[in-house]
Parts: sequence; structure tokens; C-alpha cells
Amino acid sequence: MEMNNVFKNISVPEIIVGMESKFYTLFNRYNKTGNLSVTLYNFNESIEKNIFCKIIYGNTEHIVPASILKLFAINFFLNIIESHNLYEKNIIVGNEVNKKYLNKYLFRVGIKKGQFYKIKELVELSLIASSSDSVYTLSRAVYNIYNNKDYNSDWIESKDDWIKMVTLVCNKLMFFYKSTLGIELNISDPTGIQKDLIKLSDIGVLINFLITNKSKLLDIVSKGKTIINSRVYNSTNAFIRKDKTYYHPKIKGLKTGSLDRWKNLLLLYQLTPINSIGILIAGCENHSDTKGIASFLIKELDNKLFNISF
Repeated sequence: MEMNNVFKNISVPEIIVGMESKFYTLFNRYNKTGNLSVTLYNFNESIEKNIFCKIIYGNTEHIVPASILKLFAINFFLNIIESHNLYEKNIIVGNEVNKKYLNKYLFRVGIKKGQFYKIKELVELSLIASSSDSVYTLSRAVYNIYNNKDYNSDWIESKDDWIKMVTLVCNKLMFFYKSTLGIELNISDPTGIQKDLIKLSDIGVLINFLITNKSKLLDIVSKGKTIINSRVYNSTNAFIRKDKTYYHPKIKGLKTGSLDRWKNLLLLYQLTPINSIGILIAGCENHSDTKGIASFLIKELDNKLFNISF
């Protein structure tokens, strides 16, 4: 049977808009923080710039992304790292992970100064396990590249040095997105630990860029776990973990985020090989709420699937 015979005459945007009124009461019940925002995106791999983005709940165009910001950071890092053929290279963890310099609420997986990892392993830890310490080690490598140092150079000896690294990396990251995707970011830390704001539409622009460019980042965020040095690191995204009741075969990643009053969840629901829907739930009080809302939306998409036309 041809795909066009399976799908009826309801477009993806029509279904998305319909969810706004259908789930309004449900969203109100979950809005315990006053920050709740629910946004849906429609992506088509063959259309580079035409993105449908609909805020179906919430009264702001900005959110605190928390660790969702790591998608922006790692995509930028990969651009630098791969242009210098470093993705498969070893890196030594340095003083950038010294606890004296780090926010006490930062999520870490416990990489330690002097340990060796492949750069690609730190990329996976940053995205799959949401390892902020890995992001800082990658930040040092990027800083060193911009300053014509050996990427492994461990020069950080004080909090001022650490701040210098973070500041330069953020400035370069912001310039990168402004010059390549026209995104105006204003961030102060690449891990998302600070409550910087980001536009909901800009998150859609990044995801669309990753999809249309077939970025390896999408393969990484679709993994339920990674194994490094015989240790298993599970994804923070329950919808791609087969050991979790939330697992759903149509979800292909992406990322969670967690700060006080900003428990966030960003998912990619695969409709067809080239069509997908982005689901972004932000500003929840706890992760049970983000997963609860996502489950309702996913069930609705499952029910409507055979009525969608493309």
C-alpha cells in the first residue's frame, strides 16, 4: 500500500494546532511553577528552512533551556573538533573539572583530572549522560585550538583562568550561531547551568539544521546508553531507554534539562523517514511531570498517525 493511501487529509500543523485546545486543561494542571511551556515543531528532512513551530501552551517565546543548551554547545564543538581531525583522538582531563571552580548544583559523571578519554567519548557523555564535567573538558580543548595551543594543554591554575575559558568559549559559540544560523544567543556557560534564556524558535532552527545536515549528533542522542571503559552510562531520556516503561520506538532522542523550576524534555517523534515532530516541554516542577505531559502528546500522535497527510 502506498504511503499516500494510508494517510488521509489532515496535515501535521492541523494536528499540532488541535492539541492546543484539547490539552489546555491538562497543561494547566501540570503548570505548578508558572513556567510551563509546551511547543511542537514539524520537521521535513528535505526542507532546509521552512519550520513549523507552535507554542501550544505558555505565554512566552523564551525558556531556560538548562542542559538542552548542551545540544548547541556540542554541535559547535564538533564543528571545531572535526575541522582539526580530533574526534578520534585522546584527551587528558585537566584542571577544568576542579570542584573549586564548578557550580555545586552541576551534574557530573565524575571524570577526574589525569584520566584519558577519546574526545568522541566525552561528546557521548555530554549528550547521553548529560555530563557537564565532560563539556568543560571539551571547552578547554576548543579554547586551546582558538589560542593556537596544543588541544591537550592544561593551563588552568585559578578560578580566573577557568572563567576566561568559559567566557571565550561562550563568545565563540554565540558568534558561530549568529553567523551560520542567524541565531542570537546570550549565554554565560556552555553546560546550561546558568538560567540563560533561549528562544523556542531557535531550538527548532538548530534541530532542523541537524536533521537536514544528517548530523552525527542525532545518532548520539538517540542512544539509550553508552559504555566507556567498561562502565555503563544511561541516557537521561527515558523515552529511548528500552529498560524504562516510557520507552517508545518512534522517539529518536534528543535531550533533557534540569534546573530548579525548569525540568525540561525535548523529544523527536519520527513520523516517516523524512518527517518528524519535535516535542519540547519546559518549566516543569519535576521530571515526572515532563514525562507525563510527553506521554499524553505521544499517545495523541500515535492515534492520529494514520490520518496525517504530508
